[in-house]
Amino acid sequence: MNIDFRGRVYGVPHFNFTREDHVRGLFLFAEGKPIGEDGLWWLKTHVAARADGNTWSNNKKPSNLHWKDRVLWTEDNLQIVRAIGEAVLAGDNPATLPRPLPKDPCQFIAACAELVQALGAGSDYVTRLPITVDASCSGLQHLCAMTRAEEGGFVNLTPSREGDDFYTRVAKAAYHANPDIQSLMDGEFDRAIVKQPAMRYFYGSRPGGWTKEGRRLRPFGMTKQVADVLKERKQSLRGAKELAVTIYRVIEGMVPKAKAVREFLEQLAKLCADNGKPLRWTTPLGLPVINRYHEPETEIVSVSLNGRRRRVKLTVGDRDGIDKKQAANAVTANFTHSVDASHLQLVALAAANKGIEMLSVHDCFETVAPNVGRLGGIIREQFIRLHDLDLLNGVRESARRDLPQHVELPSAPERGNLNLEGTQGIRFSIHAFK
Repeated sequence: MNIDFRGRVYGVPHFNFTREDHVRGLFLFAEGKPIGEDGLWWLKTHVAARADGNTWSNNKKPSNLHWKDRVLWTEDNLQIVRAIGEAVLAGDNPATLPRPLPKDPCQFIAACAELVQALGAGSDYVTRLPITVDASCSGLQHLCAMTRAEEGGFVNLTPSREGDDFYTRVAKAAYHANPDIQSLMDGEFDRAIVKQPAMRYFYGSRPGGWTKEGRRLRPFGMTKQVADVLKERKQSLRGAKELAVTIYRVIEGMVPKAKAVREFLEQLAKLCADNGKPLRWTTPLGLPVINRYHEPETEIVSVSLNGRRRRVKLTVGDRDGIDKKQAANAVTANFTHSVDASHLQLVALAAANKGIEMLSVHDCFETVAPNVGRLGGIIREQFIRLHDLDLLNGVRESARRDLPQHVELPSAPERGNLNLEGTQGIRFSIHAFK
């Protein structure tokens, strides 16, 4: 593994767990653990969570269900789950079964095979399958936590029996806010088309438009994320930008404190750039992060290709001074990613101290089924520990040290009344356990 300049963790080899479903489905932990009754319960939740996109149950997206309801889903569909798992273990192709597999089938197939083995062997079965728990819009979770914003309830930072889904809220609000874009959406609960642009909002993304590359126009920003879904659905891209703008405006109305954090960080980055400085801060684990961007130094080079001379623009270095626009556009993403990475690192250290092996994909955490409950407690504890710190005033103080004293800095956004001690954290709540 290695880290980038924000502290985010990535696999070095091409074959790693952060890749797509067909790669993740191949992984097992080197060391297993007897599954026990508690582990079997969590394995059943995992089977349901990996079954999204199925066409044969009464719920096409069971990952949205509460933990207990996921277990019920698996038990209600156990005949199909068993057939798939038994086919795999017999060396047969599960795709030939009468019931079609979900859209991303490999982790689901692996979970079915694991459940069949666990049910056959009993509580002594040694399980090595990674069970996944993930955040519900972790960017907004962190921004709400650091500002104690009451809208943290949208992303499960307040206790609730069923949990909340921010992307579904955004989809419904966007659908009703602008009738002109309704034809682009698959009804008012079209979560799929709003998820990526809504997620990227909390990393500084904006609606964007169209950029010309050669003779083709390509969408960028939030418009690109909308356009990607429309392409997949084989729909016209006309109206993609209008839908992106609608999503952007809806989010700003729903989460004003998150908007205030974006504006605060961008103001700091611009003030630093005006004084020839990059905005910098240090993460709670001591990693220095530098939001440094420069305009590129380019040269035109003449090359011969197939007997013809062509002129190519190459970047050969950086110009002096900070690129103010790029620094401002990138700062929210860099800051939020550094906070998210700090949480992951705190969780990894605490899990290691408890002897819990884990995998991660940024805001997703994986461990063997018997350890899921213990890891969930660690995730919550470290989330609260991280946000006990005043992260926004920390970055402001860092800018204050780098800038002349006469430069007036914006104040950090005022805190709300969110009580983190009752937080659900990363899709884990005090109600999450049976």
